[in-house]
Amino acid sequence: MEEPRVRDDGLQVEEHPGFQRAFWVTQRVAWVVFGVVLLLALAGLTGGGGYLAQGTVVVGGAEVRYPRVARWEAADELRVAFPAGAEVHRLTLGGAFLDHYAVEAAMPRPHRALGTEAGLALEFAGQAGEPLHAVLQLRPLRPGMPRFAVTADGASAEVNAVILP
Repeated sequence: MEEPRVRDDGLQVEEHPGFQRAFWVTQRVAWVVFGVVLLLALAGLTGGGGYLAQGTVVVGGAEVRYPRVARWEAADELRVAFPAGAEVHRLTLGGAFLDHYAVEAAMPRPHRALGTEAGLALEFAGQAGEPLHAVLQLRPLRPGMPRFAVTADGASAEVNAVILP
């Protein structure tokens, strides 16, 4: 075995400057990647909150806020704001919705719930001249990327969601 040479500063250490520079570059790239992941999590792209975790769609005058990014088996909410004027408001969630989500509770309680060809139909009694706000407590059943129809008072829209493991 050969002894390392003595450096100008008096230390007898074997150096590999090429390896050290590559290690520093790799370390800095990892810092940037971790920073980007942190920013995406704060924005809501990992579920559980944040601006991008919730999606909003306006359907026939009703505003539907749904979990765009959800976590598997974590509680979430779907909120619907129906406009004033109707005696009965009907919300229908497409069949793909029921494949990926379980509805655990609804507030106010719908006065009628139906299983139709289009999916789950919930009917809520309207309040005289008042808008109606309904909240569905959801639990994602499995990871995936569901695409389902949301129909409110006859108007329909397709929404996309992501359920992360």
